[in-house]
Amino acid sequence: MDTELMLQIVHRTVDAGSKALLTQSVAQLNLVTIAADDFADAVQHAPGQSANDTQTGIQSTARLEARAEALIMQAIVERSATKAMAAMKKHLLDPDTRANLRARSFIYELALFIKLLEQIAAGRLDMTAALSPSITTLKAAAPGAIDLRDSLAHFDERTLGRAYKKTISPVPHQTGGEIIGLGLHREGQTFGGHTANGSFVGITIDRAVVSACRAALVGMLQAYPEGSDLKQAMANYQASMAT
Repeated sequence: MDTELMLQIVHRTVDAGSKALLTQSVAQLNLVTIAADDFADAVQHAPGQSANDTQTGIQSTARLEARAEALIMQAIVERSATKAMAAMKKHLLDPDTRANLRARSFIYELALFIKLLEQIAAGRLDMTAALSPSITTLKAAAPGAIDLRDSLAHFDERTLGRAYKKTISPVPHQTGGEIIGLGLHREGQTFGGHTANGSFVGITIDRAVVSACRAALVGMLQAYPEGSDLKQAMANYQASMAT
């Protein structure tokens, strides 16, 4: 279902509170889609490995950033602003760095989308049973997205093995023959890291996740008993897709 039709359906709802959140959710779905497309474009040019990880194919965000920081600090010590800027530019243009930045953007947009749907359901307690299944299905398609987003926001703490000023015990996670340490990591299309409870969350960023987001929002729209116009619009759309 295209977003223009979604907005038309949303504007037919009578619940003003839900209308505002649903409209925001449609806009957020667009951002999720764009972020996924941007990541797909970036990952085509990024092998998912740094110079130190050629055996495993696992790319560590922490190692990339540490290497860039070392180059920049060396340039500062040498009192060379030109070298410092060149090192920063090289880091930002690195294919793996670009892929990681876009993966982060996707996780942020995805987590916000899920939270918006949760807000909608929380605001309509009379429809909890009808709205909740769509959210549950989406969370199953991208498990731990909100927790991973939290680790992105508190990256400095996670790399030190802490969460909310408490020490965490990370659960060992092995992939590609390597034990994944604290921090953020990407292997191909899968981006992840340890969360506040110590578990490792990895989300594969692909069209399947975007489709799950779209299906969740459509499912919530279908659950609204807001009159014949809404139901008819949904029926017309489904009929057009069948032909």
